[in-house]
Amino acid sequence: MKPAILLAPLVVASVTAAAPAAAATEPPLPYLKAALETYTGTGCPNKTVKALVNKDSTLVTLKFVQFYAESATTGETDTKSCDLRLSMTAPPGYQFASVQAAYTLFPTIMAGAHTSFDATYQFEGSAEPGGTFHQVYANPAESRVRHRLEDVAQPISSCGGTVTLVSHQEISATAGPRNAAAIIELESTDHGAEVGVSFTRC
Repeated sequence: MKPAILLAPLVVASVTAAAPAAAATEPPLPYLKAALETYTGTGCPNKTVKALVNKDSTLVTLKFVQFYAESATTGETDTKSCDLRLSMTAPPGYQFASVQAAYTLFPTIMAGAHTSFDATYQFEGSAEPGGTFHQVYANPAESRVRHRLEDVAQPISSCGGTVTLVSHQEISATAGPRNAAAIIELESTDHGAEVGVSFTRC
């Protein structure tokens, strides 16, 4: 981590009073590096996923451009999936302490139809079991849902080291009687899939 930069006081000549010294700047925040190693699947064709790190390096947002499923024919199910590998490197002098995940979805369901979302995740090289999540949406009133997954397996991280999160996401839409339509989409604008991280000094 770079040392804090101190601003030299600016002295202004005056017959009555001296100008106050400028305050020291805050130390820079730990800088997280994140990159998509690979991603593949019907829900994430080439060049349709981006990984963005927020300003304080506590959140990686995965933006999916075409991750949706839809069905409007009775008995028909449309399923889309995405398998990806996300590498994250802790700043020098830090190691990962915890990792959480969150998903924001938009189900649009007519009476009798339903949609679903499944996710699995595992840190490469970790002896701990990975996490799984499954949810079915059948209530036409549900239009935006957000799930926060607290039990993501703890990463194995050396000081300033890199961890790789391996995950599988799957959505499906099944039409109901009389062609009652169903659509589900992983949000593609602000949130989508999020990976939250925290660090400890090492």
